[in-house]
Amino acid sequence: TNAVAFFASTGGGVADASIIARGTISGGNADIGEYINVVGSESEYEAGDVLSASDTEAVRFEKSDTPYDYKLAGVITETAGLIAGGGEDNRGNKVIALAGRAPVKVSTANGPIKIGDYLTSSDVAGVAVKAVEPGPVLGMALEPFDSSRCQSANTCESINGIQIGKVMTFIDVHWALPEMASGQGSMVNFTEWVRRAIKDIGITISDGIVYMKEIVADRIFAKRVVTEELCIGNTC
Repeated sequence: TNAVAFFASTGGGVADASIIARGTISGGNADIGEYINVVGSESEYEAGDVLSASDTEAVRFEKSDTPYDYKLAGVITETAGLIAGGGEDNRGNKVIALAGRAPVKVSTANGPIKIGDYLTSSDVAGVAVKAVEPGPVLGMALEPFDSSRCQSANTCESINGIQIGKVMTFIDVHWALPEMASGQGSMVNFTEWVRRAIKDIGITISDGIVYMKEIVADRIFAKRVVTEELCIGNTC
């Protein structure tokens, strides 16, 4: 974990080349990380903690504690094969995994996790769950997780009856439609998501009929208008 070599740059500046390779440069570990500063004490963070950008402190990260957090950023890692930010002043000592494979803390709160399931943040700080709705995701689970794994491995903890352990995850933070991406859904699922989203803004669709309280428009074109009351200006 300690530095064994330092490389100057060709021109002496940070924008000049330090290493040029015609072949492959290989790291011993799997993921790509970056040194970061965290909110609070670094001793409160450990490998596998799910992180989001802090609401209160600029350019700092904290444990995610909001389901489908739009500020979802990555996970604490101790296995990064490439770590950026080492030359920055006042940098932290914790490393966030930006891409690649890294262990992630997970729970069974949204059900058992299968290989290929997308993971997202939960209301338990630093712990991911299976994503079952559209929204930001941390990445894709590369191994399964359920209560039987906890019983056989004896490496899990329990919070309010929910099993928490770790799974290897391919880190790729993005917005996803989980069920459709995993092949478990269909156009029916997509239609239901659209229907719920429209309902949130006060519009209901049923059997091809749209229900809403008011329509404000400059012009309306219709072949037939059926109404219980017609008002022109203030006269009805």
